[in-house]
Amino acid sequence: MAGFCGEYWTQLLGCAALAAVFAFLCGRTEGWAAIPWIAAFFLTTNTIQLGTYYYAEPIMALFALVGWERMRRGNGDMWGWLLLGAAGWFKNEGILILPTCWVAARLLMGKKSAPCLGLLAGLALPLAWHAGCRLAGGGLYDFAPVWQPDRQQAIAALGKVWRLAFAEPWRFGFVWPLAVLCGLAPRMRTRSFVAANMAALLITAAFVAIFSLSRAGDFEWHLNSMERLLWLPALLLMREFLKYTSDKYSIFSRH
Repeated sequence: MAGFCGEYWTQLLGCAALAAVFAFLCGRTEGWAAIPWIAAFFLTTNTIQLGTYYYAEPIMALFALVGWERMRRGNGDMWGWLLLGAAGWFKNEGILILPTCWVAARLLMGKKSAPCLGLLAGLALPLAWHAGCRLAGGGLYDFAPVWQPDRQQAIAALGKVWRLAFAEPWRFGFVWPLAVLCGLAPRMRTRSFVAANMAALLITAAFVAIFSLSRAGDFEWHLNSMERLLWLPALLLMREFLKYTSDKYSIFSRH
């Protein structure tokens, strides 16, 4: 029984988190037209692997999306920033979600929507965990100091981003090309939409910087994880698209 619980039951947590993210996004659209699109996004090979191989991304994404949902209202909701910061509890790269979203909101939505206290409060627990690990002698292995990036690896990471997001856009439900096209439409350029685009851009740039510091024995193998990392910023963009898919604005609407 102990082996069954340890090997199987706990791995259902990833499936449950992925299902919760799917339900969350379906609940953000007022019409039915976007449901097949969301389902197609979640039926990609990458997304299914995230849920069934017990990766941290679904749990991290659940906290990040709920935090973004509260933060995008622009009223400086402290719970929103705490939830965004909680993404850093489950994956090292998750600690980048809060500061990048905070910078985007601060620049594009105003100081009230992104208070300094929200940044500090959201980062407190994740940074405390990292500090405790360092004090105990731990560290981020196979990574160079921040002042020693590898330019060729950064270029390779940028190329990987381009291929996954634009050369093979079906991997993320065509979210990334849509972000570029919709950014050209004045009606789409609301504060929250532009902030989500900037946050996704900053998060992606942070991931590229991380790969430039990688000293993994097999860099190409390490670079394959970029597909999993781009999943979360793609979800942030999808969330912003969904407010334009209600029956009122849908191409399937009678009005």
